Amino acid sequence: MKFDKEILKLERKLASLKAKSVKADAKKKQTALRKLTSYVKKLGFDSIQEILEIADTAIVATTKKRKRAKVTGALKKSIIAALKSDKTAAIVAKMHKVSSATVNKIKKAAGLTKGKNVAKKTAPKKSVKKAVAKKRSKPVKAPAMEPIAVDSLTE
Repeated sequence: MKFDKEILKLERKLASLKAKSVKADAKKKQTALRKLTSYVKKLGFDSIQEILEIADTAIVATTKKRKRAKVTGALKKSIIAALKSDKTAAIVAKMHKVSSATVNKIKKAAGLTKGKNVAKKTAPKKSVKKAVAKKRSKPVKAPAMEPIAVDSLTE
């Protein structure tokens, strides 16, 4: 019987500790929820549900696979014809639902682009080296001359 009373006592203590734990967890959740709602209001939303709906639509939008455009011979011909009619690559890309990079590749392959050196087809200029005087560490001395006799000059 003594053991039964002690077991009951321990069970009550365990139940009270569990209740305290549940209260502490609820308090933590409430403070976290208050902080979250204050952040939501700072961001300009009315509720957390509004943010969650936006997140769901963003996830759905990013999970769709994009469909690649198949570039056929007929498509290339129509792109080249549109480019020849003085339309820009961006406009042609939107018309044919391809990227502007694809249009530019087709344009380059068709020879409708100017190269970098098309305007300058002259021979490259030869570089002219400038003469630079070299600095010498010691001055150069002229060779010594033998003295000339004055008598030899008058003859």
